[in-house]
Amino acid sequence: MAKILLILGFPAKRCVMKQLIVLSIFVFGVTAAYAQKSFKATDLVGDWLVSEKTAVITFFRDGDKFYGMTSWMKRPNDENGNPRTDVKNPDPAKRSQKLLGALLCKNFVYDGDGVWKDGTIYDSRSGKTYNCKITMKDINTISLRGYIGISLIGGSAIFTRKEK
Repeated sequence: MAKILLILGFPAKRCVMKQLIVLSIFVFGVTAAYAQKSFKATDLVGDWLVSEKTAVITFFRDGDKFYGMTSWMKRPNDENGNPRTDVKNPDPAKRSQKLLGALLCKNFVYDGDGVWKDGTIYDSRSGKTYNCKITMKDINTISLRGYIGISLIGGSAIFTRKEK
């Protein structure tokens, strides 16, 4: 035991009991930190409130891929009372599609450790589609990173799980 403690950097002259307590606390801390990060692929499934709290994106699974659609909007209608449509879509044929119910997040694959990758996210405000990676911070918080090319060039948003 004394050799193990020396390898870990504990002086040999210290009280062994104190050393064991410190070592136990360290091991418990590492174990607790790891346990918090053990997520399942299906943890993404559910309703997520966007950062601005103006919409809810519902993530669902289809086969081995994950998708997200708009399931609630704070202002689903325009100033004339008509449903908001995808007016910035680069495809003119899709500009009359309603934003409520629109599929904005597509083709995410679970990579383990609370990360979904290889997906895309559509920004209806600009009409642009970006590569996207989703990282679960905790069971009620995800970070979406939209980018072009490499993830260093892009922007992030934090979504929080909607209470039931």
